[in-house]
Amino acid sequence: MFVKAMAVAPLEIVDIWCAALRFALYELEKAGKEEYVGILLDATLALRRTKRARSGVGSLADPSSSLAIATGGATTTTSLTATIATATGATLYKDMTYAREAVEELVVTQSITGATPTLRSLLGDLLQQLPVLIKAHGEMVRQAAADLAAEVCLSLLLFKKDEHTPQAPLPDADVESIAIRNEELSQLRSKAVEFLEHVASEFDAATGVLYEHAMSTAAGSTAAGMPSIETGDQEILAAANAAINAVRGRQASQELEEEEDIEEEEEEEEEEEGDTDTGEINKESAEAVAPMDVEESLAGLATHDAPFQAAVAQVAFSVEWIVQLLASNLNAAAPWITRVMPSLLRLQELVPSELQFVALVARKALIAAKYQPFLPSETPTVLHALRSASSVELWPERAAALIFAQYFWFRHTLLLGRQGTGEIVDMVLQRLEDEKLEVRELAANSLSGLVRGLPENDAAELRRKFLSRANEIFPTRGRRRRTREQLESGSKIAAATIDTSPATSSSSSSSVPVRHGTALALQALVLSSPYDVPLWLPDVLMALVRLASEPAPIKTTVTKALGEFRRTHEEGGLVEVKEVLSGEQWEAIRDVASPASYFV
Repeated sequence: MFVKAMAVAPLEIVDIWCAALRFALYELEKAGKEEYVGILLDATLALRRTKRARSGVGSLADPSSSLAIATGGATTTTSLTATIATATGATLYKDMTYAREAVEELVVTQSITGATPTLRSLLGDLLQQLPVLIKAHGEMVRQAAADLAAEVCLSLLLFKKDEHTPQAPLPDADVESIAIRNEELSQLRSKAVEFLEHVASEFDAATGVLYEHAMSTAAGSTAAGMPSIETGDQEILAAANAAINAVRGRQASQELEEEEDIEEEEEEEEEEEGDTDTGEINKESAEAVAPMDVEESLAGLATHDAPFQAAVAQVAFSVEWIVQLLASNLNAAAPWITRVMPSLLRLQELVPSELQFVALVARKALIAAKYQPFLPSETPTVLHALRSASSVELWPERAAALIFAQYFWFRHTLLLGRQGTGEIVDMVLQRLEDEKLEVRELAANSLSGLVRGLPENDAAELRRKFLSRANEIFPTRGRRRRTREQLESGSKIAAATIDTSPATSSSSSSSVPVRHGTALALQALVLSSPYDVPLWLPDVLMALVRLASEPAPIKTTVTKALGEFRRTHEEGGLVEVKEVLSGEQWEAIRDVASPASYFV
């Protein structure tokens, strides 16, 4: 009854049966009944029975449950690929969910004593089937496959070789048992690493296909209906979770209706009609589990070739897999997050607008990766990926690198050291002059946070650099008036002076990105001290005031900076600023801020 109930359980109560399965496994492990653990796994996990049937080991414990329903109990003569292809989406989802819960429970209970033969056998069975399972259709099925793949592989990487040296010599049988265990775990770990590398390589290749498509169609701007790269983390996560919950809610209600229909048909129809309708029921169930399936969305992309569609399907699984790796919070996942970091940064905004669900999960993966702690050996790889992404042609990738760099530097500043921090600062300063306005503004935001954490000498050097650049690029008003008078008098000496003026001697200095980047740098310096008034602040404020007469977007930046300064300092801070400024300087600020009466 327990096995049958798990097999036919509606989707909305699968979690309850998962808890029941874990409790049963825990009690059996606690009682030391290892042989019954294997019996329970064989009875409840159809994926395990399918593998054993294919290899001629054992038989189906219950031919009326789970995958056996979809294949008519003929798993002994069909391949695993055909079995999964004919199984319903609901069946696959439930069985992979049960398998993941079983693995997690056994790993937790055996983490001290080491992997038992039953657990090693289960992990080996699942690891052998993962390459086929990850190709199954259906959004929820894909999520379950990604979750199972992450759990199985990380579990194998966590189990270490038994190197315990007992005080007394062990019997030969125990020594041989430990050697067999270590050898089996070593082989399983090698296969797990091979599988992880395969998924990472496929993800890289699929992202490359999407990148080439974006370049060939002159894409790269924010797709219609998709959130901007600047959208906050909470908004992105809320949108992604809402989409996931909406899918699951529809799937649960549809599955419940289908279960009721099945019961009515069994009561009302004859056996022959019931056999005919079984295929229709399975078909409807599979469709219900994937109302937002990637394959259905690809129907709107029929004009694209098969490699492009295959790449989108691979990306859909890979981003789910990355999310599950990050959700594990295990150090064993960090090397693989590092491995896929370049493709994850590149993927942002490359997913077609027809596949918003996949795009949201990709953004969710990048958001979660920002909080991943990396080891000292991994930080150089991540830093190299960020520097490479910050100089590519597609601006969303440059923007994603800047956003990620903020969190990466803050969480790893001690590991990065002075050299690593300097590389991040250089990357941010280069993006201040980016041709894309959104990237320049993100760079200014990053610089504001960096300045707060830099040593005082380095921060002072940055302030001197940008104050000097502002004086060179933006001449004072008095200087401009003298220049016009000299031009009117026709003085050749004056003309020569104009030609060699720092403000006009370089074409790059007069470009909009360079000029705006300087204003953004001054804004970042002001906002780096939001609640106090250091001695250097008046000079930076006056430098901003001098830029107020410049056209947009420079003028907009100045207004925004002064408005934010006022908001953070309030009355007490404004009084303190007024005390350190001369009357002429204060009047200049009032003129620029007019009609902002809060400076009065």
